[in-house]
Amino acid sequence: MNLQAAGIVVTGFVSRPSFTKSSRILQLAFVNKRSITSKLVYRAIDAAYQSKIARGTHPFALLNITIDTEQVDVNVHPQKQEVKFSDDSFVYRHLYRAILNALEYPLEELVLQEKQGTQNIEAISNSAEV
Repeated sequence: MNLQAAGIVVTGFVSRPSFTKSSRILQLAFVNKRSITSKLVYRAIDAAYQSKIARGTHPFALLNITIDTEQVDVNVHPQKQEVKFSDDSFVYRHLYRAILNALEYPLEELVLQEKQGTQNIEAISNSAEV
């Protein structure tokens, strides 16, 4: 599943609430194909999982955010890993909604509908697609 709205597309995968780690090591985000770290992205993930996971744990997330280059500044950090969005609340709302939507539709059900009998089902059954 992916979420498309005016000026932003969010795709990727998030884990079920039963799969968490004690660090954010398995949370990866990309903006316009550039690997980034973003407190805003982390806040959206945390908010979407807030009532679903134990405090101090973090789910797996692989998020691809495609947004108009005029809406994001990659020159915040010398290594260009941090970004600044021109409208944080717009990006936050769409990330949050995309993650919540993905949590409502387990990936295994989507895969079973589209590719019955594939061997990849067990390997990815603990994830939900964004």
